Amino acid sequence: MRRKTTFLFSILLCTFLCNAQYLKRDNMFYPHLDVIVANYHNCYFKFPDSVEDLIRFTEYFLKTYSNDNATKSNLEINILPYLKKNKKRISIEEEKEYTYTMRMEGDTLVYVPPGFWPFSPCENSFFIGERPNDYYHYYEKLRVPRCYSSNNRIIFFPDKVYQDFEKGIRLTQQKYIDISNGSIPYKYYIYENDTVPIFSMLEYNFGKPLRYYCSDERIVSQSPFYINLEVFLKKFCKKHQCKQILFMLPDYNLSDNNQL
Repeated sequence: MRRKTTFLFSILLCTFLCNAQYLKRDNMFYPHLDVIVANYHNCYFKFPDSVEDLIRFTEYFLKTYSNDNATKSNLEINILPYLKKNKKRISIEEEKEYTYTMRMEGDTLVYVPPGFWPFSPCENSFFIGERPNDYYHYYEKLRVPRCYSSNNRIIFFPDKVYQDFEKGIRLTQQKYIDISNGSIPYKYYIYENDTVPIFSMLEYNFGKPLRYYCSDERIVSQSPFYINLEVFLKKFCKKHQCKQILFMLPDYNLSDNNQL
């Protein structure tokens, strides 16, 4: 029986289905190719550097995730054969403002992320100070952990693994975040009457100190939360044979001013 692995893409995939712009639609499989390009970026926070990268990712995606028969059929029958047959003739360009272009003679696919939605977790400042619903929506699309192998390739796990990860984070928060004195334990901003936590993308590499993904700065904190968070992450990586995890949390490192 194929393992159930819908948790990651049930959160991430729906963002991209209506957000691509095309120069040409001469080939009917472009909308599905767009989904694959978007999901590649959602996993790596960059576009494929080569057609080979996109082929490899598409094959892994098909093997692991696709429950949509129309998408699966189109990927297998049209997209993969097209990419494999023409990979030496397809040129790839990544232009300003995250525009990603694939060209082969008269066929051109241009993928343009919508201007109101940044792809990178490092662009969260775009939302800080704005309506809480917008900021929480941003967090929701990035909260699922990305796990990578020793050769820096994404690993797709069954739903239960992602759920166990979230449960482990939640238990560590409950045990080691002190809210007994009524203070706010994370960095935040104020919007009208709402106190909104500031989320940060964190990076853990097996056996190494926890870091902020965007600044590449080590989290220097004596907080028991971060100390025990690293213990949990090390056990998780060892159990599931992953080298690196990217995940988003409220920023509990209050060494600086906690209100932004």
